[in-house]
Amino acid sequence: MKPLILTRTGRHIDLLHFCAEDIDIQDIAHALACCNRFAGQCHRPMSVAQHSVYVSRLCQKKFALQGLLHDASETYLGDLLKWLKALPELKAYRTIECNIQRTIFHHFHCPLTLHASVKHADRLMVYFEGEQGFGRFAWENWLLSLPSHYYHELSARERKRIGPKTWWSWQEAEEIFLAEFRKLYD
Repeated sequence: MKPLILTRTGRHIDLLHFCAEDIDIQDIAHALACCNRFAGQCHRPMSVAQHSVYVSRLCQKKFALQGLLHDASETYLGDLLKWLKALPELKAYRTIECNIQRTIFHHFHCPLTLHASVKHADRLMVYFEGEQGFGRFAWENWLLSLPSHYYHELSARERKRIGPKTWWSWQEAEEIFLAEFRKLYD
């Protein structure tokens, strides 16, 4: 049995043979808008599309498109918790994810390796989303269970850059993601 997926736009994709022809920004925006962070376990879920828009707003402007698309492979694979994905047993999954992500970056003319500012913005968003989704006390206590603490709270300036509204519906997330993409890709 092949690992196949049918996308919203009707594409039949073999995940082991992913290519540029498989990519449609409409599929990416829709899937990420319907996929929630932290496996949907927050009191109030935040979509991967909203997360991606925030990352693009926080990283260096030159890498904003890469920030917007940094989790685009989740369009085809879903959002797997980073702490689970890091396990040695999931090496094959990480290889598939890397191939898909690199194909997407190449297709949209982004650097193939994540820029440091995108990585930093992604970590900032983990803290922000966890705090917003679980409550500050619960989130900070959970963070203490991690072996290294490299998630940091957003500054007032960074909070201003992501915008005033914290929660978007999946429809809003899809529309805003597409608008950000058009602004950055044109």
